[in-house]
Amino acid sequence: MCELVDSAAPSPLDSSYDCNPSISGSSQPLPERASVNQTSPPETKAIYSPQSARDTLGEGVLPCPPQGIPAQKRLLRAQMRRTRATLPPQEREANTEALAACVALHIFNDAKTIFGYYPLHGEADILPLLYALASRGKGLALPAVDDDGLMRFYPWKPGDTLSRGTLNVLEPVRARPVIPQKNDVIITPGVAFDVRGNRMGQGAGYYDSYFARHQKGVRLGAAHACQIVENVPHTENDIPMHGVLPYMPVL
Repeated sequence: MCELVDSAAPSPLDSSYDCNPSISGSSQPLPERASVNQTSPPETKAIYSPQSARDTLGEGVLPCPPQGIPAQKRLLRAQMRRTRATLPPQEREANTEALAACVALHIFNDAKTIFGYYPLHGEADILPLLYALASRGKGLALPAVDDDGLMRFYPWKPGDTLSRGTLNVLEPVRARPVIPQKNDVIITPGVAFDVRGNRMGQGAGYYDSYFARHQKGVRLGAAHACQIVENVPHTENDIPMHGVLPYMPVL
């Protein structure tokens, strides 16, 4: 069972709180959702408030509520990037430890392959969790964006070479792509998540496109406490998670 790093974490829209990057080294229906442990989810607030708009846009801008989902996404994405810009090292480390402790979750037991990511620009650091899963005999795969513009996952293990690819993301060497199967787990980065599993990414749509093409596997977000909000604006093309580590793991 994973423990919350801070069950009373400040809201992402609290302008007095910020979170930051740790870089190591160089319309599809949601399948029936498993039970989710929400004993102590981080405290959340609405995605919009006049003060948060002023904080994001400046005092000279009239803080009118954003019109439409795209505008709401732009505002929330800007707020979240600001919020995670200066997460204290001790809070980053505590979150990383909580994620690593998730190796004990039974959701990983029947997985043959764990689909992960190499953390960048403030994304939750799942590398210790991936190393722990590899030590238990799980195969690992990391994403890469190919020349056709589609994201695929390729085999990777600790120590393998990574190179800078699309958007300066560290990617594995191309081999035969790995396709998720029924019990595999896809750990997914994001800018924000809500308590219903809705996710907002960087805006390029790589993960939503991938999930539309590959519907098997358990989709788990990975986040800092400050990335959990009350509501993520979304459309039918935004594919939700089955849980968010380490705060709302799938049971």
